[in-house]
Amino acid sequence: MPRVPFLVPVLALVLTTFGAASATAATLEVTADVVVVASDGQCSLREAIHNANADSQVDNADCPAGSGADTIVLASGGQYVISDADVDNDHNGLPVVTTEIVVEGNGATIERNSNFSCILDDNRTAAEFRLLEVGELGDLTLGDLTLRGGCADGSGPSNDGGAIRVHSGNLTLTRVLVEQNSALDKSGGLDTSGGLSSISIVDSTFRANHGGGGAGAIGHGGGTMTIDGSTISGNTSGGQGGGGIGNSDDTTSGGLAWAEARFLQNYLSCYEAVGDPYWLDKFVDHFDRMLATQQDRNGDGFLAWDTTRYRVGIVEVAEAQ
Repeated sequence: MPRVPFLVPVLALVLTTFGAASATAATLEVTADVVVVASDGQCSLREAIHNANADSQVDNADCPAGSGADTIVLASGGQYVISDADVDNDHNGLPVVTTEIVVEGNGATIERNSNFSCILDDNRTAAEFRLLEVGELGDLTLGDLTLRGGCADGSGPSNDGGAIRVHSGNLTLTRVLVEQNSALDKSGGLDTSGGLSSISIVDSTFRANHGGGGAGAIGHGGGTMTIDGSTISGNTSGGQGGGGIGNSDDTTSGGLAWAEARFLQNYLSCYEAVGDPYWLDKFVDHFDRMLATQQDRNGDGFLAWDTTRYRVGIVEVAEAQ
């Protein structure tokens, strides 16, 4: 007896099940240029993140309730200027991401108010805060977006990651520009920590960021990170970290890999660390030399902070185009 008629309803059941699962996610469209929480009929960026985190309506009815893995859609070319710190986490401008969220940037910009100063003196003021943080259960995807002007000052974790801090969470950046962010300690642009972090950076640019203690653009402190088709350019470090990237992952399962990335004109304050646009095909030999001595801290804007922690075998290098 043919079995095909029996398979048809099973297939239909599978398709129906997957269809129902995908329908649970919500799309939250954020009003152009609106950041603050207010019952004004406009869905703000903070309200959207609150709802997406909680899978409900938190502050008011301005934004739809979150539901599952939500998508937040920013207005095309919107300017989301943050003029005060988040009420629950005042070292951040926006609420900590604790669930799976996708942000469609559509060419928008998220920035700290450009009239605010950023004095990295271990004395954080109300106007000094990073832009974003991804918590331990968070999974944030950002696309087609600019992150600008974050300021991580103070003590402890608050002084790492001028634009974004990730602690044992997931972050994907696609076509994202991270520029002009600063941190007192390390990681002017992006800071990662915790062995569970998973970071993917694709077709993105980190430029003109500053890490006072190290890692001008990116500080990789745990988990895995891949960088593909991206540019790390014009970043500075005032300490021992790389002008571009500092890697201090101490886990055997973690590591840093990149392909077709360009590291250009990244500087340490006490050493010049200039990257060659076509450096990657020569980098392995120089990198081995860097690992042989901790005094060689300025190679091509990159630093392996601790020779006992960084494992060359995890790294995959491809020539830049």
